Amino acid sequence: AYLIQAPVFPAGPLSRINEFRAAMRRTDVSMSSFAYGVRRIVTGLTKVYLLALPLGATADRIFALRVTKLSTDAAWLGAACVALEVYFAINGFSDIGIGMGRLVGLRYAENFRRPYTADSVREFWRRWNVTLITWLRDYVRLPIAGLDRPGVAGYLITILGFVLVGAWYRPTMHVLPWAAYMGTWLALEALGLGVLLPRLPRVVRHAYVLLVVALGWVLLRASGPG
Repeated sequence: AYLIQAPVFPAGPLSRINEFRAAMRRTDVSMSSFAYGVRRIVTGLTKVYLLALPLGATADRIFALRVTKLSTDAAWLGAACVALEVYFAINGFSDIGIGMGRLVGLRYAENFRRPYTADSVREFWRRWNVTLITWLRDYVRLPIAGLDRPGVAGYLITILGFVLVGAWYRPTMHVLPWAAYMGTWLALEALGLGVLLPRLPRVVRHAYVLLVVALGWVLLRASGPG
């Protein structure tokens, strides 16, 4: 039953065997849970097909332009489209998985905790695709956002974890610079930036996270360094 459960998508939520056993013991199929499941599925389909796909198509057209023809405002529009596309696509599939589980009385964990409202890059990755990040931590020993003490070994482990996450989303060679980029920001926060951030105004912290994360998604999506 665990292996053939339909709601387990590559985008999550990843349900572990002990969680699945617990869910099987307290399955509750009712009209309210069925209706909730339908709403989550419709919400997920809306995010994927009405939001993520058009945003992705816009980003593709922008990043396909030559650098000489790419204006600054168009480049920033492409960055915003990519950041929203990634979120709505993965979050949408998670909604579909959660909704399908509720149709048969299974409760799956929420996979996103409003990551774009985070105040640090570390907090962002603790809220983003939660089941995948915790799975990497517990089963592959790759604590992407859980290292408190900076060090070369921890830095390399973090980059390796991001390589796996990036390959999960978009298996291209762009994963390598993206992983190094994200790992470097987490290292900077561990070295002291994370202590400084709480002293800054909330709007500044929020803008910092959005800027770092959006430019990171561009590294995964853009056609080249230009």
